[in-house]
Amino acid sequence: MNRAARRRLQKMRVFTLRVDIDWFVTKRVVRSVLDSMLRTEVSVFAPGELIKAALNSDGEIVLNKGSKSVVARDWLPLVCQSVRTAGIPGDTPPEESTLGWYSSNLVRALLGGVYGEAEPLGPAALTGEIILDPRLLQIDDEDRVRCVVAHEIVHAIHYLAMAVPAYRHWNKFRRSFENGTNANDLLCSWLYNRGAFVDDYGRPNERAEIEPFWPSDLVDRWWKALRGSG
Repeated sequence: MNRAARRRLQKMRVFTLRVDIDWFVTKRVVRSVLDSMLRTEVSVFAPGELIKAALNSDGEIVLNKGSKSVVARDWLPLVCQSVRTAGIPGDTPPEESTLGWYSSNLVRALLGGVYGEAEPLGPAALTGEIILDPRLLQIDDEDRVRCVVAHEIVHAIHYLAMAVPAYRHWNKFRRSFENGTNANDLLCSWLYNRGAFVDDYGRPNERAEIEPFWPSDLVDRWWKALRGSG
């Protein structure tokens, strides 16, 4: 597909988020998490600028994001088009005990792979989904399910930092990956680092990642249901 065709496809695509769950109760629970999201803004990268990184005192990779920001709730469909239960061939949870996980082709679509080994597919090819383990259908406490869903939504939100500028300004976004830069490695390392903070299960890092995006009373209730009183 040439560049002109890809740009036309990008303009034609409409990103939407579907809750593809047959069981009505779980579908309602998932919708309640989406509907209760706050209009929290998140920073996104400034397309076209050289991407640099540094480590802060907590060992977190900090990138030179620009002053641009977007409302995470409004842009979520760009990085997550569906929430569904596992069951499709190839669904493999990261760990056996995992109740949900986020899956996206963003690295392949926007970066051409971890090392930029292939031509990027472009933002029109971007896909992402939250996959829930069927065991969640058997959990009586709906707030436990909500906490799992919120956790996975936060994983998706982190991908907005790259997806939004790529979608808005694809050519400018790709300028950050010209020969002589290590932008691919920096962005993949940053994604891994952010994911590790969210997956610090039951500890302050996980809760701190969830708290900005929902009312505090809901987060407190969901957290206690899934993680206890910590």
